[in-house]
Amino acid sequence: MVFVWEILLVSLAVKLQVLNVYTVIWFRFLFACQLLAVYLGVQHKLPSLEKLHSTSGKLLAIATFFWRLTIFWLCKVDHSHHLLMLK
Repeated sequence: MVFVWEILLVSLAVKLQVLNVYTVIWFRFLFACQLLAVYLGVQHKLPSLEKLHSTSGKLLAIATFFWRLTIFWLCKVDHSHHLLMLK
């Protein structure tokens, strides 16, 4: 398992030379979502569309709140020192 973490660190270092941090994060979340969907599909544990529709409004409101909070935080934080750490 430790070997997998080492590969992750090396691959992220290479990717960050070409892509910005936010693009890498979005691709990681997209890949994790697809992998989870496949896993749940194979296990026959995917929730039904009716179940998703009953909570989708609440989940959308929560996701929107935290998305706005993240955007607010990103605008307030000085990220110049992060660039120095990556180099």
